[in-house]
Amino acid sequence: MRKIVLVFTLAVTTLVTYGANTNTEEIVNLKPMIISARGFETPIDMIPGGVGIIDSEELSLFTPFSIPNILELIPGVTKRSDSAWGSDINIRGMSHDSIVFLVDGCRLISATDINAQYGLILPQSIEQIEILKGPTSALYGSGTIGGVANVITKNGFFSDEPAVSGNFFTGFDSNPGGMTVYGNLSYNSENYYIFASAGKRSYDSYKDGAGDEMINSQFNDYETSLKGGFKESENNYTEAQIQYYKGTDIGIPGSAAPFPPTAAVTYPELHRQLYELKHTFAPEGNIFHKMTINAFYQFNDRNVRVDNPISIPIATIRPTADHEMYGSKWENIFILEDHTFNAGLDFWNRSYEGSRTKYFRNGTEATDKPLPDAYRLSAGGFIEDNWQVSEPLIINVGGRADYVYVENDKTPQYDPSHSDDISWNAHVGSSYMLTEALSINGIVATGYRVPSLTELYKYIKLGGGIVKWGNPDLEPEESLFFELDMHYATDVLDMTLAGFYNDLDNLIVENKISDTEYINENISKAEIYGAELDINIYIADLGKIYANIAYAYGKNTKTDEYLPTIAPLNGLLGIKSQEFNGFWGLCQLQWAAKQNKTPDNVSNSESWTVVDLRLGYNIEQNGAINKFYVGIDNVFDEEYYQYLTASRGFVFNEPGRNFVLGYEVQF
Repeated sequence: MRKIVLVFTLAVTTLVTYGANTNTEEIVNLKPMIISARGFETPIDMIPGGVGIIDSEELSLFTPFSIPNILELIPGVTKRSDSAWGSDINIRGMSHDSIVFLVDGCRLISATDINAQYGLILPQSIEQIEILKGPTSALYGSGTIGGVANVITKNGFFSDEPAVSGNFFTGFDSNPGGMTVYGNLSYNSENYYIFASAGKRSYDSYKDGAGDEMINSQFNDYETSLKGGFKESENNYTEAQIQYYKGTDIGIPGSAAPFPPTAAVTYPELHRQLYELKHTFAPEGNIFHKMTINAFYQFNDRNVRVDNPISIPIATIRPTADHEMYGSKWENIFILEDHTFNAGLDFWNRSYEGSRTKYFRNGTEATDKPLPDAYRLSAGGFIEDNWQVSEPLIINVGGRADYVYVENDKTPQYDPSHSDDISWNAHVGSSYMLTEALSINGIVATGYRVPSLTELYKYIKLGGGIVKWGNPDLEPEESLFFELDMHYATDVLDMTLAGFYNDLDNLIVENKISDTEYINENISKAEIYGAELDINIYIADLGKIYANIAYAYGKNTKTDEYLPTIAPLNGLLGIKSQEFNGFWGLCQLQWAAKQNKTPDNVSNSESWTVVDLRLGYNIEQNGAINKFYVGIDNVFDEEYYQYLTASRGFVFNEPGRNFVLGYEVQF
């Protein structure tokens, strides 16, 4: 630990000294804007409830293997590891189906106990990621108890003058060994644009801090997209996009559940396709400010191969599943004096079809269904009012109601059935500017989550006669959420202090009913509360110093047991020098305390600290910006694991030291 602190201090001192002696340009701290919370651009410090943004600059600096790696920069967001490729995220103790995951505003869902949805997008194709922490928006419906993660991908744009723009990136990593190549190109004009991109990644299995190879952690994939926009008139324009992703030979070393711990789990091949058509009408000088209507279709398949190396009758298991989703949203923004209304209707439908084939060592095979073919429809309406009561005070009120219909086919374990439900949520929030720099925000919100198809209908038979059951009688989870935060922003200091409380009813957990059987059940009550601090210091002749810290505490109040999904106290500290004569540098220290507030069946975790470094050189030539960088992740080759891997029953170490080298050009 002393060695880590010493080297981090030396790196910070070098960057500070270099920046202080060479740069006199003033940094202006512009307030970030976020769209996902209200449906229109809103300053981040004027939004009741916790939010976070990862922009294209941060994605370019850290070039993460997967989205959850970069989202850990946001306090309260923690990686829930499966592998270098396909981890999940945890927001303030909630994860997986309790977080709505969007790609350009379109839902992406796959019913499985193995995480993958965050791996289905190349980070290099992302323009911005927006995070909502908790059920603080009426725009999304079921699943927002934990929050919303909206991935916004790169795109073309309408331009007053015809122009060609694009970028190209290539990067090499030593651990896991491999490289990424990505590029995009767009033609932009006043009346139309067209955008195309393609990217490919190929990586071997990584080694942890002890030098041991994490077997079956390799991944290979590629992604393409084609997007376009056309202006029918000054106030009408239509946009369309196609995204296609394919992954091959993707290893999932950390996904023991629901498979035997000795099993090697691999995606031999998987795909994601997104088709979207969107029309916008934006009249000027009218109460009716903007109308947007979109329709989308998203498909992903999950073809898994489970190889059992131990001497049991089953040699290989091949679960396969197709997940289809389509939906539409009609959204309208009205501006009436001091009120900005967002009102509309939306629906989404998803279907699941799957099977599982078991290949026995004696040459025979058998096919069954670990989950019945099933269908879900959710349709609802929403309205929000952003009311500028006075110059310093904004009140936001919103709510929505949804009709949810679920049905399943017959299997030997489950009879055919259907159910319908009416769910609703609402919130009241306010933002008050005490001074030009200081605002106080607060929100009270309710949320709900209809059980996933896996939770309702799964039937997974493991080795030793262990069986895991779904439960068609599960009730929707409900949440009563409170948050209060203070935001202080000047050209020098940007600081947010937040406290939250999430009261949960009917929380869905897996309960043991015998030595060999587990079933999903609702527990009557649970609570999660905590606090976060996020600080950015901008120094004109230096650059930026940033730090954050997050704490959460969660208990099942029915049994007085700790919840297994609560990340330990964690945070980070970093400094990024301002560019001078093209040169820049970054040093970041990320840490987590030990976690010993765990249920009886979950292992504790030890504390860890990791230091990352980046050095770069930017040069502008012929209107293009060329960026060269080198760096080291996990400088001290720390051997550690994330607690949230232990909470899922399988502990594996994170990657050890990784040398990175990259080049990017933007024009």
